[in-house]
Amino acid sequence: MSGYFIFLSNGVVKVFSKLVPEIVFEKKVSEEALFGSKVIDPKLLASEIGQLLIDSYGNKVLKQPIHFVLGLEDFYPKFILSSKRENVTEEAFLESEVAKKLDIEGLDPEATFYSTMKIAPFVYQFIAVKKELIESYMGVANNLGLPIGSIVPWVMLLPSLVSNTGDPEIFIIGGDNIIWLVLSELNGVYHVGSIKENKDISGLASLVKKLSVYERTKPIERVYTMNMAGLDLGDEFEIRELPYSNPNIICAQHIDSEILNSQANLLNMLPVPAKKTASPLVYAGATLTALLLLGGVIFGPKYINSRGGGGNLASNPAFVEPNVLSESNESTSQVSETNKPAENNDKKEEAPVLNRAYLKIRVENGTNIAGLAGRTRDYLSGLGYEVVSVGDADESNREAVLLRFKSTNAIYKDLLTTDLSKKFKSVEVGLELESNLPYDTLIVAGSAEVQ
Repeated sequence: MSGYFIFLSNGVVKVFSKLVPEIVFEKKVSEEALFGSKVIDPKLLASEIGQLLIDSYGNKVLKQPIHFVLGLEDFYPKFILSSKRENVTEEAFLESEVAKKLDIEGLDPEATFYSTMKIAPFVYQFIAVKKELIESYMGVANNLGLPIGSIVPWVMLLPSLVSNTGDPEIFIIGGDNIIWLVLSELNGVYHVGSIKENKDISGLASLVKKLSVYERTKPIERVYTMNMAGLDLGDEFEIRELPYSNPNIICAQHIDSEILNSQANLLNMLPVPAKKTASPLVYAGATLTALLLLGGVIFGPKYINSRGGGGNLASNPAFVEPNVLSESNESTSQVSETNKPAENNDKKEEAPVLNRAYLKIRVENGTNIAGLAGRTRDYLSGLGYEVVSVGDADESNREAVLLRFKSTNAIYKDLLTTDLSKKFKSVEVGLELESNLPYDTLIVAGSAEVQ
C-alpha cells in the first residue's frame, strides 16, 4: 500500500508519507477552511493541502492516493452485547441496539454512517461517524483530484499493537493539554474518553480505577501508555509504555490492505450502487475503496496541476460537490457502459457452474427444536456442501431460514436458496458476513420445515 496520510487537528494540517512517516510536514490553516478537526470549506482546505503536498513532496504526489487519519474525538466506538433472545431476530435486535447507541451519543440516524461487526459470540463492534465528516473529506479529495484510499480512526489500530489474544486493556494517550483513555477487549474498542491534562491529572488514577470495572466484573489490570512517561497509577495496575510517540508510525506500519477492507476503514460504511456489467460474475457490494481509486471518474476538478510545470496549483478551478456514490449512479454507469464489450446476439452467455463443495458453511439452530441444526447439516452434506460446524443461534424463535454470505461468496445465493427451499418453506438473506470468519456462509435454521 502506498500514499500520503493527512491528519487534521486543532486547525493544523499534518501530512506524512507511508515510506518515511518520521518526517511530518504541517501547516496552520485559516478557520474559514478548518476549525479544530472540522472541515469548513472543502475547496479552500484542498488548496491548502495541495500546496503543502507539492511543497513537501513535489509532483510525485500526483500518482499516490491519500489516506485521512481520524482523531479520537471524531468517531464513536461501542460494544453491543447480545444473548439468547426469544421472538427477536438478529436484524431486529441490532437495529434496536443501534438506535439506542445513537440516541446516547446524541446522533441523528439520518445524519450518521454506522456499522456493526460480530467479533465474538454475543459481542458486536459498533462504530458510528457523522456523515458530514465523511462527505467533507471526500469533498477535499474531490477538489484535490487525488484518489482517497481510506479514512481510518487510528485508535482502532491500538489493540493489534499489543496482542492478538483479545485480552482487556486500557490505553492512556497523552496529547496537547488533553489525556485520552481508551478501553479495549476482544481486539475491539468500546470506550473513548478524555480529560483536560492541566485540570484533572491528579484524579487520573481514580478515574482509571473506575474505568477498569466499567461494564465488567473483573477489573482490567494492564495499562498501555503513550506520551505519559513516569505515570504512576499505584500497585493495582501493570503499566507498559507503547514504543510510539505519535500515531504517524502506527498508521504507516499498520494501515495495510487488510485494514483497507475492514470495518476500521470508514469508507466501507458507504453503500455502493449496483454496477452494470456484461459479466454475470460481477456483483454489487465491492468495497467503495476500489471505486474511489478510479480517480478520474469519481473526482472532478484538480487543484494539483497534472501537467507539471514546477508543481503550481491549477488556477481558479470550479468547485464540484463530492460525488457521494450512495446518492448517484451516474458515474458508475458511465464507466461500465464505456468498457462494455460489443454484444453478440448470436451467442448466449452461459451461467457459471458452481461447485457446492467449495462453500464452507456453518449451521445454527434458530429454534428450540432439538436436532434441527444436525438435520440441516446432513441435508446439505448430502447435496455436496461442506458444513464445517453446527451450533445454537443467538435467537430461538426463528421461522424462516436465514442466509448470510461473505461478499466473495454471494454468487452462491441463488443456488443455496433453491436447495434450501426444498427443505424449508421460507428462506431469507440477511446481513453480509464478516471477512475474518472461518466459514463462508452462515445458515440459521428456522421452524418452517417442509414436512
